[in-house]
Amino acid sequence: MTSARRRSLRPLAGRVKRGIRRRLRPPTPDPDPQRTAWLDGAQQLAAEGGYDDAEAMLEKALAARPGDLMVLTARARLDGHRGDWAASAERWRTLVDERADELGALGWVSAAHAHRRIRDTDQAAALIGRGLELFPRRKMVLWEAGHTAMARADWPLAASRWATYSQVQAAKGASGELPLRAGMADWFEAGWHDVAESLEGAESDAGPLGAAFHLNLADVLSRAELPDDEIQVLRRGVAAHPDDIDLALALTSARMARGETDVPLPIDAAEIARVLGALPSYPASTGAGLGPIRLLRVPERSSIALALRTGHYVDRPAVGRLIQELSERDRWPEPISKTNELLAQAHAWTRRYGAKYAEPPHLPAETLGDALLASVHHEMALFVPMQRLAAELARRAGEAPVVIETPELSPGYLGGYLDGEFDLAVLYFALLDLGCNAFLCHVEPTSPGRAAATFSFSPRWRSAKSDLTVVDDPSPHTRGLVPAGIRRVGQLAAKLEDVVVYQSGSVIKDFAYDRSIHQDYPIVATGRLHPDETLLPTFAFPLTRQAQIKGRDLGSSRGRSTHATLEVSEPVGGTWPEWLHRATAPLLRHVATVATEDIARRGITELHVGDHLFVENVIVGDAVKRAGGRVVIWPHSTNPVHVKLHRSESFDEVHAITNRGADQWRAAFPDKLVVHSPDSMLTPAPPRSFDPAHPLSLVLFGGRSVLGDMPILDTHAHRDLYLRLFDLLEELRETHPVDVYFKPRGLTGEHEQWLYTMVGRKAGWRPVYEHPLRLELPNMVFASVSMGTSALIEGLARGIPGLIVREFPVRDYVTLSEDSFPILPAAKAMDLLSGITSPEGYRDLIETELRDHRDELGM
Repeated sequence: MTSARRRSLRPLAGRVKRGIRRRLRPPTPDPDPQRTAWLDGAQQLAAEGGYDDAEAMLEKALAARPGDLMVLTARARLDGHRGDWAASAERWRTLVDERADELGALGWVSAAHAHRRIRDTDQAAALIGRGLELFPRRKMVLWEAGHTAMARADWPLAASRWATYSQVQAAKGASGELPLRAGMADWFEAGWHDVAESLEGAESDAGPLGAAFHLNLADVLSRAELPDDEIQVLRRGVAAHPDDIDLALALTSARMARGETDVPLPIDAAEIARVLGALPSYPASTGAGLGPIRLLRVPERSSIALALRTGHYVDRPAVGRLIQELSERDRWPEPISKTNELLAQAHAWTRRYGAKYAEPPHLPAETLGDALLASVHHEMALFVPMQRLAAELARRAGEAPVVIETPELSPGYLGGYLDGEFDLAVLYFALLDLGCNAFLCHVEPTSPGRAAATFSFSPRWRSAKSDLTVVDDPSPHTRGLVPAGIRRVGQLAAKLEDVVVYQSGSVIKDFAYDRSIHQDYPIVATGRLHPDETLLPTFAFPLTRQAQIKGRDLGSSRGRSTHATLEVSEPVGGTWPEWLHRATAPLLRHVATVATEDIARRGITELHVGDHLFVENVIVGDAVKRAGGRVVIWPHSTNPVHVKLHRSESFDEVHAITNRGADQWRAAFPDKLVVHSPDSMLTPAPPRSFDPAHPLSLVLFGGRSVLGDMPILDTHAHRDLYLRLFDLLEELRETHPVDVYFKPRGLTGEHEQWLYTMVGRKAGWRPVYEHPLRLELPNMVFASVSMGTSALIEGLARGIPGLIVREFPVRDYVTLSEDSFPILPAAKAMDLLSGITSPEGYRDLIETELRDHRDELGM
């Protein structure tokens, strides 16, 4: 071993020895076991949502230990856990004023964090600045300091703080991964663009920025889908650290991922040919179910990983780009059809599935099909695009291998568009079915060890996963309530007498897509449907090592040898319907049996469910109908859901928020009792007045232009409209006092980073995160682009005017129509906005809109 190598191992050896000594050292006796018991008990209660009980326990501790700092800081943190950040910040101010010399690193971080939560970033900066003076190398302090600088948009300071964080982590041999966005929505991904633009200023203040920071910053820019900034940072890092192999390799990989063809590679054509030539061919599909798992386990920073990328290589970012390209090139019918073709396909599919796998009397065919409809619809938004993409990739590749990078060795099934990487597995199997020489690829930190991996499908069926707290009430009741999908379900439960609330998934919190506050579920369950232990199986496929592929470690100056492995399973077999049955049948059977027995035992004669066809709504509703009871449907949204998919025999009464929504139900089911119930979601308020001291606040609400991988409108036209709209808004702001805000649709729809990548910071837009029923800005006008949104109806109920900007046909789900609501092209929308920047124009618009909607909204 060389002396340099021995020197490099000495710090590691020292850390190991210190760790051993710490483990051998006898534990320090607890000086106050009773206080520890109170603190641990309160922490456990808070984790379970028992905030009042946790507070009582801490008050008891304070009564016995007056002024105890550990209890006082726990009390301040408890207010934050329950979402009362103002109270938490006040408690921390008192502690800082009176006990600053006793606070540790966690205390200063918690105090700063509480003030950041209430948007007092000046005080947060002062507090974390004091924490940095006392604890300049503590990870938690540096982390909060970086977040605080981002929240204050002090980009050079943020860059220098994250650089220090990266340096400290690198010295410890720990990951320096940077946060993609703030958990509390006070800054988002676009901030990293500003950090990347501020590196020169940061370096002039803080000194040279290390190679580790350039790598960590490039990584987060890649995750933020800001490839231009990523490459810019890597070029800068390579120039500043020309001997750093990792930076050079990261730059090469980033440029290849962008599709650049003139990238100089640290491997030659012979190496590429050796790697690709080592991949065995795939025999023609026999049509006997799903093929085998063929998994490449590839070390990162290796010549093998780079060689694979020179061929037909598909990773997660490439999927999005390819789907957009294909859907627009081939004019896929689903986005442009006047009817919801994907939902119709799902309905027909579940009808066939129910007929095949029915288990009467608890799960008759129609009930089984309906129970799975929503999940199958979401899965089809993955399957259909992946099958079309597979056909395109197979055509392009011919006999050449196609490599699909999978971030997980256990992708979750039935996660729909919300969770997991299962669509990549679907793409892989579709390629095999077409006879394509396809491989899954998992990139790993080092060469695979001796043991082969296991690939598995794990359960992530969110819509059938109940997170509700259950407080068992075994008493008889005449009414039941399944909360799945019902908006304002806590309000409904309070109105119903003699009711049992059944456990269900898909419970909606009161302010959906509101990331500005902490929200608990608005209801607890009093009747169980789900088992304590999951009945959803994990399907494991052991792999056998079939080949080893040799290569070089490109992160090593000497290019030491490394290897990848090809590991293969037996054919998975079965069809997708068969796998769906294996996955869901145990749980559906359990829920149906428990529901049937519980309905009979309690004597329930009336059940209240949501209009969205979720699992428990359908199954428990069927149990009540078979027992001779009534089923009453309540709205999931201001707009009716799944109207034409409900079966007449499955319900007796339905409620709708708008008159037009009620008319839709009456047209589909003329024999049913249809009730116009706007008060189940809306609370009418008088028209807003205009304050001429403030500008007009235009709030654009993000929608959902893509469901999973499937576009649901003409994405090319939608993108062009957004670009044109923001150009016009920028012009409008030059002559009229208008502030532009954007309310994201959570993180699965059109969110703030989506808009930034679309239009940059044109028109000076800023994100807002409050629900439309909570949002408060001066002189608000609500708007959406292309599609309508429930926020417009909720705004009308609050006396806030609105409009839809639309220039091409869409399949809209809202009940607003252009004969009574402004639905305008972008240029005419500017005329409307310019006309309501005065008190008179604003008053005229809201009075006109309310006059046309008073009956519609029951006002």
